[in-house]
Amino acid sequence: TSKDDPKDAHLLLDILTLHRGHLRRLDPDTVETRKLQILVEERRKLVDEQTGHSNQLRAKLKLYYPQAVRWLGELTSALAGDFVNRWPTLPQLQRVRPKTIRDFFYQHNCRDKEWIEQRLEEIPQAVVATEDAAVVEGSVAMVKALVAVLRVLRTHIAEFDRQIAAALAVHPDLAIVRSLPGAGEVMEPRLIAAMGTQRDRYPSACELAAMSGIAPVQQRSGQSCIVHFRWACPKFVRQTFHEWAGHTIAHS
Repeated sequence: TSKDDPKDAHLLLDILTLHRGHLRRLDPDTVETRKLQILVEERRKLVDEQTGHSNQLRAKLKLYYPQAVRWLGELTSALAGDFVNRWPTLPQLQRVRPKTIRDFFYQHNCRDKEWIEQRLEEIPQAVVATEDAAVVEGSVAMVKALVAVLRVLRTHIAEFDRQIAAALAVHPDLAIVRSLPGAGEVMEPRLIAAMGTQRDRYPSACELAAMSGIAPVQQRSGQSCIVHFRWACPKFVRQTFHEWAGHTIAHS
């Protein structure tokens, strides 16, 4: 039968009162490690917000200005934000001299001449997706708001990156994670945060795999045996190990 909250509470109470010998005390990790844990997890939340807002921006642009999505590529970049903020509609962009657009790209450290010239050729030939003033004006207002939000997120993500790099540089386990294949600057602080510095917390790799959600769950009943994904786990830790596993492929 499925359990409800009162039954779960009684089950936890029984474990605590009758089987306390099987429980291990959880001691807090070092200050340096907990600082990294907080920084990398909070940074991930900001990145997720950035992704959500960039998806909103892409959807709005596709309504009335789909060329911008194809021309600009990554919409979270400063170049994309400044571009649509300066020329929020296709007609406004088409009234600008090619030299002005070329200078804009150069000022944003985009110096691929072939890439720029291709866009300068396409701009005069582009056709507006809609001439509905209600759709265009409403979308432009939202696009400018999203660009402003993305600018703030980009600034704070960069600040988190600075603090993470500073905390990582003085962490005593840096040499260990730096020796791991495929770790790199991005994964090093996340691996320290995921594994911690308490060596006795996970007596075996199996326990770490189960805690992090890497190991699947096996359910048996009579003759049946079902293996399924582990849902109850720290999602960010599981994502860290999955992403690191992907990076290690090139070093295998």
